[in-house]
Amino acid sequence: MNGVKYRPRTLGGFAGNKKLKAQIAQWFTSDSVPQAILIQGASGLGKTTLARIIAAMLNCEDMQDNKPCGKCFGCQQAALEFDCVVDNKKETLEDIVQACSTRTRTKFRVVILDEVHALTGASKSVLLKALEESGPDVYWILATNEPDKLTPTLRSRLTSLKVEALAMTEFVKLVTRVAERSGVEVDDDYLT
Repeated sequence: MNGVKYRPRTLGGFAGNKKLKAQIAQWFTSDSVPQAILIQGASGLGKTTLARIIAAMLNCEDMQDNKPCGKCFGCQQAALEFDCVVDNKKETLEDIVQACSTRTRTKFRVVILDEVHALTGASKSVLLKALEESGPDVYWILATNEPDKLTPTLRSRLTSLKVEALAMTEFVKLVTRVAERSGVEVDDDYLT
């Protein structure tokens, strides 16, 4: 079974985390989306997926009721995404910052830095400067399962969201929904 096939693309499809989703929806309803967001939580809870949803919401050309259409150019090219475990060098972050100063065809330049805790000290300094100096059309979404590895100064520049693990009832609903979409029968005994 391919997990990407069932990855949610809207806040409504993101399982659990009702308060978190309500907070994000309120940002969009009130046009007050923070320009620097830290999404934290344990591994496998959907931090990167949530970052992608927020990016699509920011750049969607036809969003209805806080649901990105998923089809427009803004949704398809919603963000520049980087895995900081793979490439955590200062020069790479400087290149990202430089890219943020160039024109984009989307409404906003959105940068997703996944596993941001893996950045080197010099890279974190570049990021701090970028957060402080970015223009109003640049949004930074950082994801980590180790927020304590970020400096207090860096964390103070970010609006933090914490993704929580699903309650067992929510998990069972999610597994059941995916199984139904896949045409797979799951014995109820396995879900309790």
